[in-house]
Amino acid sequence: MATIDECKRTLQYRATKSGFNGNLSPADFNLIWNRAEQRYYNFLYKQYGINQDNVDSLIRFKTDPMTIAVDGAGKYTMPTDLIHTDSLRKDASGKQVSIKKVEDDRLAAWLDSTYDAPTLLNPIYVEYKTYIQFYPITLATATLVYLKKLTPAVWAYTLVSDRPVYNSAASVQPVWLDGDIDEIIYLCGTDLGINTKSAMDIQFNDMKAKENA
Repeated sequence: MATIDECKRTLQYRATKSGFNGNLSPADFNLIWNRAEQRYYNFLYKQYGINQDNVDSLIRFKTDPMTIAVDGAGKYTMPTDLIHTDSLRKDASGKQVSIKKVEDDRLAAWLDSTYDAPTLLNPIYVEYKTYIQFYPITLATATLVYLKKLTPAVWAYTLVSDRPVYNSAASVQPVWLDGDIDEIIYLCGTDLGINTKSAMDIQFNDMKAKENA
C-alpha cells in the first residue's frame, strides 16, 4: 500500500513527464490530493452495493461488526464518522435477525400494523440526523456495521534549510489499494490540467475493458 509520500512523488513525476514545469508545494498537493480523493470516494459510494469492484475498493472504510447499546428510549447516537449503515442485526432468543430500515414517513403504518408491528424478532429502525431510533424501544443492544467517512490523507513536513522535508510520523496515510491510488493520481492530474495516466495504465485499462465487454 502506497504512502502519501510515494503518491506525491508519483504525481510529481507523471506531471513532469506530461509537461508540467512547476513543483507541487505541500499545500497545493494536499489540496489537490484531498479533492481528488473525495471525488473518487463519492464516485464509488454512489455505486456502493451495485458494483462488486467498488464494494471491494471501499472495504477498508467498512467497520467490523460492533455491539451497540440502545438506550431506554430506543435511541442510539449516530457515530460522527458514519456515512452509510451497512447492516444492523439483533441476537434474539439465540437467533440472529436483521433489523429492517424504515423511512420516517412509513413509521406510523409499521407501528400501527396488526401483522408487522415491530417485535424483538421483527425489529425496525429509522435514521435521523444525529441518532438511530429502534423499535421496539426495549431492543437494548444491536450489532452495527457501517461505512465510514473518508479521512483525507495529509503530506506533512518539517522545514530543513527552509525546504519542506517529508515527515512520516505527522502525515496521514491513505488506506486505498494501489489500483485505487492510480485512479486518484489521475484525478489529481485533471485538476492540474494534464493527463497523468501512464502508457501502462492506459493499456491495462483498455485490456480490462475488452475482458469485460
